[in-house]
Amino acid sequence: VCNGCMQDSTCLPFGTRQKGQYCSTNKEFIPQAELNEVCENSYECRSNLCISSECLSEEGGRNFLEDAEKTYFWE
Repeated sequence: VCNGCMQDSTCLPFGTRQKGQYCSTNKEFIPQAELNEVCENSYECRSNLCISSECLSEEGGRNFLEDAEKTYFWE
């Protein structure tokens, strides 16, 4: 039994990314989301960066972290 997506008689785990798609929990490859689209996991995004349920670019991720550092004091 494959706990992921079957491809060419190989079981690939959930979240595996290839050719602009990822292995979803419904055991099918689904196209990755573009920037600013809704996500739950980073592997769902072409940028591989999902923060606050949104696919961000690397620059968007840096901006998010800079804003967080200004808001929250790290020890």
